[in-house]
Amino acid sequence: MDGTLLSLLELQRLPRSCFKWGRDMQLNMNFSLMGIDGDELVTKHKICLQSLGILR
Repeated sequence: MDGTLLSLLELQRLPRSCFKWGRDMQLNMNFSLMGIDGDELVTKHKICLQSLGILR
């Protein structure tokens, strides 16, 4: 991410899973302790960006 802030309209379009994923990322900055595959994190992030129309 380049640090761009999302507008309220964009945030409203995010699926609930994106908020949960973002919260999980904030709570667990050490991914290896979470046992989460890096590819899975990237995939979830792409889905969130695609839902905003940022990524095709």
